[in-house]
Formats: sequence, C-alpha cells, structure tokens
Amino acid sequence: MKERKTQKKTGIGVLLLLLFAAAVMLSACGGTSEERSVAADEDAVASVTVFASSGDGERVFGLVNLGHAFLMLTNEGEEPLDICGFSLGGGESATVSTWSLTKSFGIWFNVESAFVQNRVKYTDRVSVTCPVSAERLSGLGEYLKEHNTWTPLSNCSAFTLGLYNELAGEDNRIEISGILTPKKLKAEISRFRESVSVQEIVTQGEIGYLDKDGVFVGGFIME
Repeated sequence: MKERKTQKKTGIGVLLLLLFAAAVMLSACGGTSEERSVAADEDAVASVTVFASSGDGERVFGLVNLGHAFLMLTNEGEEPLDICGFSLGGGESATVSTWSLTKSFGIWFNVESAFVQNRVKYTDRVSVTCPVSAERLSGLGEYLKEHNTWTPLSNCSAFTLGLYNELAGEDNRIEISGILTPKKLKAEISRFRESVSVQEIVTQGEIGYLDKDGVFVGGFIME
C-alpha cells in the first residue's frame, strides 16, 4: 500500500514538473495574454491597419488553408501619396501584401479588398489600426522595393508584420517568436483593446503589383 502511494505521489510530482516546464517554454516564446492599447500620434499623416485571418471560416475538406495576413494603408492627409507609382488620394485606402500569383511573386495592391467583395474571403479576420508619422511613411517606397518578393519562408505573414512594425513605430510594435503564421499574428492583434473583428474594407485605386523594378503596374482584374 505504501509503495502504491509513493508511486502515485511521484507521478503527480513528475506531472507538475512537466506543466511548469511547459509554462516556462511558453513564456520564453513570448506567449502572453496581457492587453495592449494603441499608442496615439498627434503628428500622424497616415494610418496602417494590420489584418490576419487564420482561415478557420473557410476550411474545405482535403485542402490546406493556413490563412492570410495583409495591411491596409490609409492617407489621413489631403495631399495624394505616391507609393511606387500607386497614387493614394486624401482619405483613401489600399490593401497591400505579398502573393504567389502567376503574374508576379511579390507585392500586390487591393487583391484582398477584391476578394472580400467578390468572394467573401477572410470571414474570421481581426485587425487593429495604428497611426503613421511622416518620418516613418517616408521610407515606405524603399521598403517595398527591397521586400518585393514571395517565398514560402518570406511569405504574406513575414511581409505584413515586417512592414507593420516599420510603419507603426516602437510603441505599437508586435513581436512574435518562432515560426510566424497568420494564426499567431491574429492572436497578437487581438491583444489590443482597439482590435476589431471583421472590419469593413473599403479601398480605392486599381488592383496591381510591383514589377521587378519596384514600379506599380495596374489594370489587373481578379476573375
């Protein structure tokens, strides 16, 4: 009888140690549920909205859907913004992310808004909007030209988080350890008190991509 009790206590002790080790590992990986608030910027001239969809609402048997991540840029000023040849007027918005489409493996504008309108995509999307200063916005064009590519490792999630962190600034920065996925990014976006579920996406301008020289090519039609 004593031997059985000893074995039982030993088993419980091992289980507690394993649970403690798992908690430490999660902490080391940056996992946390602490709420955040968007830091304001009175000098903002634009805003960036980061979206992530895990694809849970669009599962099809036999097909893999890992979700999607993308940004929406909004010109909060009155003067047009030129983004590598793409003109964004005052008060206008455009979505941007990377895609492995036949025409171009790289940066595309307004694909997501077309999909939302025509194909009812990203139905589980979560987003948060942060201000963008003129200083951070000034480097947008060069950043896009340097990151105009898509590969399995340098995919939509990597591009979206990288550009978001460039534009949103240190106080609104999102850090994710380990393998980056839309699902992980969605969880981090949800930590913001200002996060929104299924935010409406209204954009202006053509659907198009950046060519190998980093120049916008419009007139693309999503079928």
